[in-house]
Amino acid sequence: MPMCAPWRPSSKNIAQGARRRVSQANEPGLLKFVDRRFLGYNVLMALVAAAILLTIAVGSFVFGERTQEQSAEALRAAATDRAALAVLASLVDAETGQRGWLLTGDDDYLKPYTDARTHFPGQLEQFRLQVERLSNDVTIPDPARLEDVARRKFDELAQTLALARTGDRDGAFALVRSDVGITLMDEARAYVAQVLALTDGLRLRRIEQMRASARLLTVLTSLGVVTILVLSVLAILLITHHTRELEVARRDLARSNEALEHRVRDRTRELLGVNAEVQRYAYIVSHDLRAPLVNIMGFTSELETATSRFSTFLHRGGFDRTDPIVADVHEAVDVDIPEALGFIRTSTTRMDALINEILKLSRLGRVPLVPEAIVMETLLRDCIATVQHRLDAGGATAMVISPLPRIVSDANSLNQIFTNLLDNAAKYFDPARPGRIVIRGRTEGANAIFSVEDNGRGIAAGDHERIFELFRRSGAQDRPGEGIGLAHVRSLVRRLGGDIGVVSDGSTGTIFRLILPIDLRPRLKKDTA
Repeated sequence: MPMCAPWRPSSKNIAQGARRRVSQANEPGLLKFVDRRFLGYNVLMALVAAAILLTIAVGSFVFGERTQEQSAEALRAAATDRAALAVLASLVDAETGQRGWLLTGDDDYLKPYTDARTHFPGQLEQFRLQVERLSNDVTIPDPARLEDVARRKFDELAQTLALARTGDRDGAFALVRSDVGITLMDEARAYVAQVLALTDGLRLRRIEQMRASARLLTVLTSLGVVTILVLSVLAILLITHHTRELEVARRDLARSNEALEHRVRDRTRELLGVNAEVQRYAYIVSHDLRAPLVNIMGFTSELETATSRFSTFLHRGGFDRTDPIVADVHEAVDVDIPEALGFIRTSTTRMDALINEILKLSRLGRVPLVPEAIVMETLLRDCIATVQHRLDAGGATAMVISPLPRIVSDANSLNQIFTNLLDNAAKYFDPARPGRIVIRGRTEGANAIFSVEDNGRGIAAGDHERIFELFRRSGAQDRPGEGIGLAHVRSLVRRLGGDIGVVSDGSTGTIFRLILPIDLRPRLKKDTA
């Protein structure tokens, strides 16, 4: 997977490979041991990835269930608050109606009183039911206390009304002025205040627990994603190491078989087959890494759906959004959890793009090169048209300085090379000046030399070689990218028998110089000879 370009055998490599094959009679177990160890590492990493996925799945289920229970408890506490306040409101309404009637004698003022007496039993029963539904984490005072206070209050109100109706209005007003009614209302308010304080504490605890669950889920999933990324890098390093071990084995065995030069041609196809198998290994490992990633994406979608349903329930529940506790619940469901899920989805999307790029590199060596005569001006204008939208967005220009060398090469590879270089230049323009890209070319011996010059922000001297390494980038990481584009360019250039370098002072622009053979056909014939 992390190869800069697929390995292609030179004449010396072919000779060494032939001798390696013949000498397998002397060293029959060496490559088998290497392959078994390589396979064992791959199986181990696959098992670790599966275990991580299972952990994330189980953790998501457990934290989801826990959050649902905690949310339901917070809602039950809010319902208890509303029921207690409804009972208290009935007492207040009854007292208001009684006093209005005593002052005016108008029976219309008695409506709040009569409505309160009618609705009070149901409200009290609803309060009892809500108290019974609360968990054992909070102990609500016996609802019978509130019922007793309310009953005595209604009796006091009824007594004043009865005195007034019999003509003893002085006695009714005397009873109103006494401390009996005030004392009963104070008792009722004190009881409701105690209930509200207890349920507020319960809601705060549940909300904090929900936030803690969301944080733990975020950490768990993030660790899983990071671990899978680490496993991906380890897989890349493992394949690189495995490829190097194969090369070492070829060189060591070749040194003991100098006399077998005549068998070079017969063994070339075998070496190419080994190279193709290495590339297949890279493809298989990258492909297998997608399985746990797809599962993570699926579970993330499930969590998003569950969160959306719960959010809909909260919004339709008619809860008072001005209540700080209810507002906190809404914030946890509408902001905190979606933010965590968004982070997971962003990470998995980046991982998916990374695997796709690795798969692209692994397929590189299997695409045959097709040499043809190429008019470079036409090819480069097509490349510029491909990135024109990015140039237009940045107010930049790109031009081709003619004439350019005409070469015989693979058009598809050249198109990818120059499109990547143009896109890279357009991505890193300096906003302090209008962007400009200039492409030049000349012939030097059997090679054509092309330069792609831009006036962007440049590349630091210490990064001139580093930028061509896989997963490496230069400067501020304020543009999207995985650090694969330039590594892919170098792989393509070297596959065409050329090389690429960079010149930049790190501030006023960058020049990429490509050296390509004018005619690719002799090299291909030499490689297949």
